[in-house]
Formats: sequence, C-alpha cells, structure tokens
Amino acid sequence: MTQHDQYDDEDEFGKSKSQLKREMHALQDLGKRMLDLSNDQLDTLPISETLRSAIEESRRIRQNEAKRRHLQYVGKIIRQEDDPDA
Repeated sequence: MTQHDQYDDEDEFGKSKSQLKREMHALQDLGKRMLDLSNDQLDTLPISETLRSAIEESRRIRQNEAKRRHLQYVGKIIRQEDDPDA
C-alpha cells in the first residue's frame, strides 16, 4: 500500500474533501433543478417549509453572485433534511 493509498481509504478516514465537494455541488444542482419546477410540481414533493421558502426566495433573486450564494444555502438545507446529523 502506498502512502497515497493510505489517505484514500474512506472507511478509516471518512470522505475526502473532494468527495464532499462533489456531493455539495450535486445538491446545489438538485436545488437549481427544483427552481425550474412549477408550484404545482413543487407541491407534490415531500419537502419542508424551510426548503420551499428558500426555493421561492431564490426565484426572486436576480444578481448572479447572490443567486450562487443562495443556491449554496438551498444545497445546505437539502443536505440537512437528507441527513439531520450533518
């Protein structure tokens, strides 16, 4: 086992920083796709009121940087709902 392989062992050390970033970006992309849903489609999803209001707020934001930061917030809410211990 090389030294590099020792640090890639997820069982012993947990997920790598890169893996955590990939998962975070995937949740942000999910949030972005949820913005494109109609209100009727959004009603069919089992999401919290917090997530729903964050999505509605994100729809109102027009500035690119503010929208990017808010999508990070939406991803954080999704992550917390998916794993309450996170």
